[in-house]
Amino acid sequence: MWNSIKKIWVMDDISSMGARLAMKAVVAGLRINGKEVREFLLDIKDPQTVKKIIDDINEFKPDAIFLANHPSSVFLDQLKLKELPCHFFTLVFDDPFLMGNSLFSKDEIVLISNPYFREIVIQRGAQKIIFWPVAAPDSVCGNSQDEYSSNVSYVGSIYIHREARQKIPLSVQSYLYKIVDLKVKNPDLEFEFLLNKYPMADGSRVKYYQQMHYYLYTEANRLYRLRFLEALAAEGLKFYGNRLWASEIRGNPLEQCFKGRLDPFTQYPDQIVSTKININLRSLQGFVAPSFRDFLVMRLGGFQLSTRRYRTDVDWNEYDPLNLYKMDQFPFPPEYDQPSDMQQGVRYYLEHDAERRDMADHASQLVADNHTFSKRIEQLGRYVDSY
Repeated sequence: MWNSIKKIWVMDDISSMGARLAMKAVVAGLRINGKEVREFLLDIKDPQTVKKIIDDINEFKPDAIFLANHPSSVFLDQLKLKELPCHFFTLVFDDPFLMGNSLFSKDEIVLISNPYFREIVIQRGAQKIIFWPVAAPDSVCGNSQDEYSSNVSYVGSIYIHREARQKIPLSVQSYLYKIVDLKVKNPDLEFEFLLNKYPMADGSRVKYYQQMHYYLYTEANRLYRLRFLEALAAEGLKFYGNRLWASEIRGNPLEQCFKGRLDPFTQYPDQIVSTKININLRSLQGFVAPSFRDFLVMRLGGFQLSTRRYRTDVDWNEYDPLNLYKMDQFPFPPEYDQPSDMQQGVRYYLEHDAERRDMADHASQLVADNHTFSKRIEQLGRYVDSY
């Protein structure tokens, strides 16, 4: 089947920075493997967008369409179509529980970047599921720049669910903040467990549904990142992200550390190689596989520290039966549970320059040899042909 797929259509969504950065690397990997790829630049402000997408697909006649995060049913609904005569591959980079209730089709090939997404996509109808970890770009470079020079840096955005905040009564908000605080202090505990174990003062319980799940995770991730960054403020931190950070850190020592937004394509690689220590603050939604940030920092020869993954004792053979990805050999960066521990880790590696550089060089070589998207595409072909 994989060899019969020669032409692939991909949407280039400029509004989705994280997914777009990874999808650009996927496209490059596909082309290295001899696939012809058409990228459609999405302009959501253009009233003719739907017509232009349909016309572009009809003209190109793809054998497959690659989508990010949302099922093909969402894409087809937006186009007001029931089907298209091609295969669909949906790359799930983020928690599918946060991506609505739309169902996957039985023929759609769902590529999950995190093993623990499997159960959720099955609940949403997926039948053809492949664990397909993200990887590093095959070609990327960064140049050291004085403006990004620092001891330690972080790049990442936050989201504030303002509509939910406004709808939830203040008394319930106060209760939910305590639940969020417990989650931040105990990342292994699920929200549903915390809501049941610690009911409200009157004994009532807050219903746990999808929108509540989304609200709680956005609040928890925001608070989680804030606490780790606060611990690093005194270590010469520079951090970058969306403008929502400004209101969250007003009057906070972090205000002096915040440097605004970075362009993910033209500035982010330069920032990675300009700082001594890059920080990866992983989301709390149960991620165990490496993130695109892990691969990108290592590919560029940068050094990284991270918060702890949801689990570190993963049996990768369960999810990679052909043992193609060699995730058991992946050079995960040093991981920390608590902000104070990460602060001590930053101080240690700033004082041990040679050790830090050796670790970065080792990780960079391993990623270049085993974890680029051109290699992932080859591996994908083997799994696709196994169906």
